[in-house]
Amino acid sequence: MTNKQKDIVNFCSVPRTSREILKRAGVVYHTKNIAKYITSLVAAGYLQMTNPDNPTASNQKYKKVNKR
Repeated sequence: MTNKQKDIVNFCSVPRTSREILKRAGVVYHTKNIAKYITSLVAAGYLQMTNPDNPTASNQKYKKVNKR
């Protein structure tokens, strides 16, 4: 995991929108950046969606997964 990815995961200790996450990462809001910085962390199990039944919801947020 890169330092930027670790920073994003820690930043999401409270639920954040994709726009907030990408702004924190210092990249523009674009589909490719969402896939690179958010979707990949969700797939790896570091982040989870607050509304997993509707992944494209306008109020979708992402939060850190508390691993034991």
